[in-house]
Amino acid sequence: HALCGVASGKSAMYGHMNALQNLLFFGQLYGLSVSEARQRASELLKDFEIWEEREKPVKRYSLAEMTRLLLARALLHRPKVLLLDDPARLLEPGPAHSLAQQVVAIARREGIAVLFCSRRVQDVQGLCDRYGFLKKGRLAVCGDVETLSGKLGCSLTAGFRFLNGHVPQGLTQTDEWWNLKIERETEMPGLLRKFLEEGAEILEARITRPTLEDVYQKYLAREKLVEEK
Repeated sequence: HALCGVASGKSAMYGHMNALQNLLFFGQLYGLSVSEARQRASELLKDFEIWEEREKPVKRYSLAEMTRLLLARALLHRPKVLLLDDPARLLEPGPAHSLAQQVVAIARREGIAVLFCSRRVQDVQGLCDRYGFLKKGRLAVCGDVETLSGKLGCSLTAGFRFLNGHVPQGLTQTDEWWNLKIERETEMPGLLRKFLEEGAEILEARITRPTLEDVYQKYLAREKLVEEK
């Protein structure tokens, strides 16, 4: 308990007490003095933007406010490791991701390692150094997005917008963009030269990298094929 902070979607607080009272109580359970707990609680309530609600009974908190308070409790004793078992699972994806960003900002400021467990990859997209997918309780694959993309065969996408009606062969259209899968960024200069030589007028070009959601969907598709065999 001294080294780890824990918050989950099933964590609870004492509803008849206000936020500050709850954090003072749990702070002392963690071994903090009353003054230390009060100072740390004030700091975290401000970090999670619920300072103005500190004297309101917790039973009257909204779901978002309660989630923020639970995270503040997990960080009270400045743990070395923060274990988050989908604490924001009942929030909408946008607010959940914003809250995760706040947690990461605090963790980086204080040198805390964070382990997120989430059912929605968009909640942690772009926040972690490494990601892992679990299968039946075991770690199936692990790495950063680039490493996972390579392991699962996710390609880069070269996209082009053309000024005239000439579109080179082999491209697929998505809205006003014409796309082509490529293996490496270094292929782009050659494609640009080739298309220009063929008479295309290129208005804009871009390279799109696979997102965590792309990687996860690729992993699910691969697992489905394995199960069907």
